[in-house]
This record gives sequence, C-alpha cells and structure tokens, in this order.
Amino acid sequence: MVCLSEVAAAKTLRPMQRLFKRAAMALFLFLVLISPTGSPLARKPIERIAEPYMYSLLVWEASHFPSKWLQAARDFLRGDRPSQQEQVRLVREYFALSEEISSLQAAIKRAAILQVNQSMADVGEMKARLKRLLRQRDQRKPAAEAALESQLTSVLKDEGLMSSLRLPSLKLVFPPVDFALQTPPRVLIVSPRERIEMQKAITLRPGLDTQSVETIESQVEKLGLSAVVEETGGFSTYPTSIPDGYQLRTTLESVAHEWIHTYLAFRPLGRHYGDNGDLRTMNETVANIAGDEIGWLVYTRYYDRNAPSPQELRARQRAQKPEPGAFDFNAEMRTTRLTVDAMLAEGRVDDAEAYMRERQRDLAEHGYFIRKLNQAYFAFHGAYADVPSATSPIGEDLRRLRQIETSVGDFVKRVQRFSRLDQLQQAVAEAY
Repeated sequence: MVCLSEVAAAKTLRPMQRLFKRAAMALFLFLVLISPTGSPLARKPIERIAEPYMYSLLVWEASHFPSKWLQAARDFLRGDRPSQQEQVRLVREYFALSEEISSLQAAIKRAAILQVNQSMADVGEMKARLKRLLRQRDQRKPAAEAALESQLTSVLKDEGLMSSLRLPSLKLVFPPVDFALQTPPRVLIVSPRERIEMQKAITLRPGLDTQSVETIESQVEKLGLSAVVEETGGFSTYPTSIPDGYQLRTTLESVAHEWIHTYLAFRPLGRHYGDNGDLRTMNETVANIAGDEIGWLVYTRYYDRNAPSPQELRARQRAQKPEPGAFDFNAEMRTTRLTVDAMLAEGRVDDAEAYMRERQRDLAEHGYFIRKLNQAYFAFHGAYADVPSATSPIGEDLRRLRQIETSVGDFVKRVQRFSRLDQLQQAVAEAY
C-alpha cells in the first residue's frame, strides 16, 4: 500500500492513482446508496400496491456503475484522453443529434395524430432514419457523458466543492461527477387528503403506461389518501440519472442539481433531508439554486460565454408583465395553491378536490395540461420553493443568503451545515 507522501512523489503514477481513488470513492457512495430498506413482508399497504411497479436501484447500480469505471479504465490504458476542444466537439455533436431526433420524433407523431397526407413509404423512411440516428447517438453517449463530467468537475473544483477529508494533497471532487443520460424513474407521491404534505415517495420504473399509473393511483386513493405518479427531471442514484433529450444548458443544470444532492448526502443538510417538509424544501431549493448557477458556469466557460445568468433570467421574468387579460400560468397556479390551502384549513376537503378538478380543466383550456391536480401534486411540486405552486418563504430566504455570498460554492458550503429551518432563518436575520 502506498502512503500519501509516496503518492505525492510518484508523479508518473498519478493518473492511474487518481483513477483508482475516484473508483474507490464511487464504490463507497454506491454501497451507501443501496443500503437495504426492509423486507417485503414488512411493507405497508402503499408499498404492496407499488411493489409490482417499483424501480430496482440494485439492478440500476449493477448494470451502470461498473460499466462507467471499466470504460474509464479502458480509455486510460489506451491513452484516449480527448483535449478540451475535442470534448466540446463531442458534446456539440451529441446534442445536435438529440435535436434532430426530437424533430423527427415530433414529425412522426404529428403524422400519426393528424393523419397527414404522407405515404407509408415516407413514414417508413422517417422511422428508419430515426433508428439510425438513435444508434449514432448511443455510440457517442459515453464520450459525451465523460466530457460533461470532466467540464463540470473543473468548475466544481474552482468553486471549492471538493472532498471534506482533511488531506491537502487530495484535491478531489467528492462524490465524483458521474451520470447517465437516460429516462429517469417515475415517483409515486402520497399525501393526506386533509392537508398538503408529502407523506411518502416511492420510486417506480420509467415508461409505465397510463393504465398502470391510474391503477396505482386509484388503489392508493382507496386507502383514503391523495396520490399522483409523476415523471422526474433527474434522479440522484449513483450514477445519477438525467433525461436524454434536454437541451445542453438544461442538461448541465440537471446534472449539477443531482450532483448537489449526492454532495449534500454526506453533510448535515442532506443527511436531514427526510426529517420534515421544511428540510426537504431546503434541500431541493438549494439544489435548484446551485444547480442552475453551476450549470450556467459550465455552459459559459465551454459553449456560450454570453449566455445570461440564472439571476438575469429571473429578473427578466419578473420584468415581463402579461398583457391585460392574458392568462398568467404562474399567477394562476399560486392562486390555486393558496385557495386549496385555505379550503383544507377549514376542513372542506371535498370542496378543495372539486375546485382542483375545475382548475385542471381551466388550465387545459389555456394550453397547460396537468394530468392530475390534487394534494399529492402540490406536495411534490411544492417541495421546490422557487416554483409557482410553492407557498414556502424558504426559497426567498435562500436566495437572499445567496446574494451575500461571493460565489455559489461559498453559498453551498454555508448552507450545507444547516440541519434545522431556524438555522437558515437566523443566518438571514443576521445578514440583513
């Protein structure tokens, strides 16, 4: 076994040592994340309903975790280390293919729905081309993922978000950035009917059909609960799972968001994620704020130096006032949430549910299609304190705290120590 002083001296061995250190730390995180959660016999009614549709984290880790590191080892042994310019080219090619695939999929779907005047040969050719493009993109995916991981790691190092181990010679990002572009799992959210509160969240397989989704929801609702099955914009397994089909900047923001969750899992804020709704909201909002800004830093460094920052985009959004009489989705969702809260506080559960069904129809008439609007929907989306359906002041408190920190890295390192809501409130009060 080589001691740290020998590692520092043996310059020729450093690349291989870094590879194995990264793999060892990733293995440690893998073991933490797949710890067992109990036997099937001990599962409660909700878990028994969801069990046939549940997402297997163990299968995901077994199929994706080793392949990432085997590929890294093969690339190292071949000396296949693309330059920064080559990484940018690989990523641009990958996302150009994704854009073409999305356009072609939309054209095929439009032809099927509208039954446009196209011959079967034309549609067949589109499907064949789609198959070729998907194959080409899959071939490029490992290289694109590796390039983005390297670019994000560089920014995280600059922001000081590295290992908390007191080893000055090991300036490593921990957990290592590791993600896979693929459809993330879905999630079953359960809330009491009489209040909006995320009582349970169970991970389900991606790609469930509508019938399966409605079966799960109806069976849970028979227990006197509110339920909704939602898609996720990313999932913090290890490797993290990010939807394949986002634009480049959105992908970077999503990768950074999920990495923040894995980073916080080893710190007080993340360890207390499930303590209560306030801590969950703090975690998710920190990941949103930091993920958006870190993603932007990567995007401007490598792809578009003139891209507006998240703060600039937010200011523009606030400055945009809808035309008189125009439908304002954000305002309508906030009004809906506040009205539902008031009804539930008065014990008018049936009225609140009837009101949400009515609002769902109104939203659809204005082009906003929410499959199911109920207490569980608001419990899920309200965990992000910077979205229209949220009513928590936590988002504003965290944004104010971000304003006084010189960098997003300093912001994360400050809030990562919080394990209670009053610590955030005290920090804001002292700062202002």
